[in-house]
Amino acid sequence: MLRTIVRRASTSSKVHGVSGTYASSLFNIALKRSQLPSVAERLAKLESIVTKPAISATLKNPTLSHGERSAVVKTLQEQVGPDETVGNFLQLLVENNRLGLFSAIYEDFVTLSNEHSGVVTASVTSAKPLDAKSLRRIETVLRNSKFVSGKTGGTQNQLQLESIVNPDIKGGVIVEIDDKTIDLSIASKIQKLNKLLEEDI
Repeated sequence: MLRTIVRRASTSSKVHGVSGTYASSLFNIALKRSQLPSVAERLAKLESIVTKPAISATLKNPTLSHGERSAVVKTLQEQVGPDETVGNFLQLLVENNRLGLFSAIYEDFVTLSNEHSGVVTASVTSAKPLDAKSLRRIETVLRNSKFVSGKTGGTQNQLQLESIVNPDIKGGVIVEIDDKTIDLSIASKIQKLNKLLEEDI
């Protein structure tokens, strides 16, 4: 069943490539079976496990035999609890030697789930932690933007804003929302200034 859907799954414009195809397949199955919450929960648990360096290296090891990959999947399933849909999907990844793509597939699955639920994710990166007032101002601007204020199925979109600290940007902020990046960092301005000076010379 899953194998058939992988071949004919329709993908969102926000997910692409092999990982997008697999994510769309699993999403369609979970949606059809009314299992989105449970599947999403188990995938999140799996992601927290497979991103550990040792596990990640194992999954991406091209020399693993089919039996070794199956053993890894069995161990993972024992840690997150039994689920037929997720179990069958993991076995499909084993058969197609795609376990190394799990994190990319999970990321695309989250994108599809958010799109379906009307959730818009955004991040704001600053050189130092932003105070609550600044975060609220940015959140208000984003909520009133076309990316969030639009309607999805008659329901107001929800905004999930993540605050990230990166000293390398030196100052200002970088806002990312719906595949759009707004770079207002000092580092970016310095780079643009240097480019202009080089052109003038």
